[in-house]
Amino acid sequence: MKAGIWILAIGCLLGMFVDSMWTTSTDLAQHYSLVARLAEHWSLPPGYDRTLGEMSYYPSGSHALAAVLSAFLHSDLLSMQVLSLLSVFAIWA
Repeated sequence: MKAGIWILAIGCLLGMFVDSMWTTSTDLAQHYSLVARLAEHWSLPPGYDRTLGEMSYYPSGSHALAAVLSAFLHSDLLSMQVLSLLSVFAIWA
């Protein structure tokens, strides 16, 4: 009985907020470029890198974690998604 109530509550919350789970922003591409750069070279170039744009100044802690995770998952994009989901679950917990 309790499990059914929890499933119903989660389903209702997902139904209410399904429109806020998507974005049409190009921001993902910029984050992806930073993760891909870190996964390939394991460091950022000193100063401003024109290929990264404003991501040269962006704090890269979570991006470095995604780059490390991509070594195991063999996909930069998948590692970003898994790390994002883990972050959301950690906040909810």
